[in-house]
Amino acid sequence: MCEFINKNLDKLWTLISIVIGAVISYVATSAAEMRKEKHTQQREKLKRIMIPYCSTVEETIDCLNKYKHVDIDDLLNQSRQPLVYLKAEKRVYFDKSQRSMLNEYKNKVNELTKNLDESVSKVSQSYKIWLEDILVGFTHVAEPSFGVHANFDSGFTKKMREMILKKGTYSFLERVSSVYFMHNDNPVNYEYTDVSLSKRNRETYEAIECDAISLEDVDPEEALAAHLLEFMSEIDDEKKITALIGQTNANEMLLINKEQLIKIQKHLIKSIDKMSK
Repeated sequence: MCEFINKNLDKLWTLISIVIGAVISYVATSAAEMRKEKHTQQREKLKRIMIPYCSTVEETIDCLNKYKHVDIDDLLNQSRQPLVYLKAEKRVYFDKSQRSMLNEYKNKVNELTKNLDESVSKVSQSYKIWLEDILVGFTHVAEPSFGVHANFDSGFTKKMREMILKKGTYSFLERVSSVYFMHNDNPVNYEYTDVSLSKRNRETYEAIECDAISLEDVDPEEALAAHLLEFMSEIDDEKKITALIGQTNANEMLLINKEQLIKIQKHLIKSIDKMSK
């Protein structure tokens, strides 16, 4: 046996070298293929998820930077756009840190929505009560012993949401559509006066103020509305609105959400740069 090995030692070393070379070549090829596959997967991940997600985050940050000049509905909708990437088929590509930061942002957005809804309800009710207490003093109708009810147009709630979120100043007297003066609570002989502040009646009042027409030239309904609008012109409601909105914190919550997005953006950029190498 030893003699056989000695005689064929060169052949055996050649055979062993071939085997080792083949193994090394296989391992090297497999490693190269694995690196290539990993690189392909990373490119696909970048293309399908990471880059679009980063773009969405950047667009949302830009929108929040300009929040005072963006429609309230567009602002709130854009704020929720990054949350699309919490869907299972998308978040599976994120690491633990990315998922955690996005979930934290989701909670902040939901808290803001709840806070804004509650603030709108509270401020609107407080403003309405304040205004109705003043309107009781309107003397061109029979004494409203049982109170006054102010009605607002369809855009009132959206405008209130906007002013609270943006910490803006606005006169909501423009949003009063009618005022209901109640004179008694007798169900048999219920007496009331409903003063419409329609677009037509407001235009009539403006014409009277500009001396384009005389108060005596309009019908009783328009004349009563003109008297009420003149009475309301002395009300400084912007100061009241500013004070009520000053007690809310939806605006601060919005800015905190922006900071969370900036944090997400920085983490994303680092991840993308690392995957692109």
